[in-house]
Amino acid sequence: PIAQGPLLQLDYVGCKASMFSFVRLGKADPILGVEMASTGEVGVFGRNKHKVFLKAMIAAKFEYPRRSVLLSIDDAEQTIAFIPWIRLLSKKLVLYATSFTAAILRGSGVACNIAQGPDNAHVEPNVMTLLKKRELSLVIQLRDKTHDFLLRRQREETASQDYKIRRLATDFNTPLITEIRLAELMAEALDKYDVRDMEDRKSTRLNSSH
Repeated sequence: PIAQGPLLQLDYVGCKASMFSFVRLGKADPILGVEMASTGEVGVFGRNKHKVFLKAMIAAKFEYPRRSVLLSIDDAEQTIAFIPWIRLLSKKLVLYATSFTAAILRGSGVACNIAQGPDNAHVEPNVMTLLKKRELSLVIQLRDKTHDFLLRRQREETASQDYKIRRLATDFNTPLITEIRLAELMAEALDKYDVRDMEDRKSTRLNSSH
């Protein structure tokens, strides 16, 4: 016989999040590839996907964003598609964006502050200065992944501004998101929940088998 409906009626959702040690890997580009191995994992439970996602990120040492977010997106279409989630972020955080991203956002009616990239370190406000002063509590850097094979070959002197932003965020221990789906989930979760809304249920830390 074929079972009808769900086999289990659960009032919670489980999530396992991997942890990586890019802080200890000086100059390494903090993006993930198929060869990456995590250095640990955390497992948590929550009432829904947004709460469990936020709890998992916090358990994995991802500080809850409270001040401002830097948006650095190197593709115009991706930037426009992400605007609904940017509007969610703007409810909780001050928006900063690199020049290219800011031009697209402002042209679409989204107000934001321009933060100059590391290549324009003499102009303020600048990404490096904002990170040094701990004025940024989240960095979202989205890229065209079809060019990832070139990132593996770049040298420090020829590195792109996107790489420098990712690396600076890592070096200053600022939460960094480089995947569009994670960025969308983070925006939705921040809109729904404050850190005080997290359930008082301990996370389970799992040893990595890698």
